[in-house]
Amino acid sequence: MVTEIPRNSVKLFTTYRLPGELDRLTVGGGVNWQSETGYALSYATTQSSYTIANLMARYQISPSLSATLNVNNLFDKEYLTTTAAGLYGAPRNFMTTLRYAY
Repeated sequence: MVTEIPRNSVKLFTTYRLPGELDRLTVGGGVNWQSETGYALSYATTQSSYTIANLMARYQISPSLSATLNVNNLFDKEYLTTTAAGLYGAPRNFMTTLRYAY
């Protein structure tokens, strides 16, 4: 039996804009969870269920300009993106974005 696609998955992300003097700062976090995947054959690779946590912070520099920092795979979880090819998912990484809207 082929179960390369997880039977169950959950993706949840939320943000919160701080009040008062810190109202230019928005913080957020999220989790991605998926159930076990793999091939139901004794020789094939399987992936047990796993959870990945992510964080973000965004600062509104001006009405048109914002800077965002994302931390992906916060706990540096080792997991496979596909059991068929045995490809590992990205380790903990950081991404910054500078966004200008006109």
